[in-house]
Amino acid sequence: YIQTLTQPRLHYSEMETNDINGNTGNWFHILTNDEQTNEALSKQLGEVEVQTESVNSQIGLDRQDRGNRQSQVNKVRLLEANDIGRLSEREMITIRTIKRRDKKGHDVRPLPIFSTGAYRMPFAYELLGKQYSLDYYT
Repeated sequence: YIQTLTQPRLHYSEMETNDINGNTGNWFHILTNDEQTNEALSKQLGEVEVQTESVNSQIGLDRQDRGNRQSQVNKVRLLEANDIGRLSEREMITIRTIKRRDKKGHDVRPLPIFSTGAYRMPFAYELLGKQYSLDYYT
């Protein structure tokens, strides 16, 4: 597990670091303040096309109404790098490049997963409950 994409450079050359990052099968991103990592993750998530529409109208005194409507399509990233750097507690982004079949064996496209709201990661004490009690140590 690494926290930033530059962390392996402490022990490996830049070429080896690029190989390690490129061969990563699944990314589970929780949070980092490293701008380079957030930017790379934002690019990896991809873009979506957003259509915006603007309407201008003029109302004349002689009941002559004039107007025009313009429509424009822009590409916007799913999550910007600064949004990724501000994830809330227990939120996670998952990017899967492997595992391209569902449980029934059908081919699926590995779309990114944004775990938020009711789908956030649970705290350990919520997940384990009384199964592992720390009462012995307190």
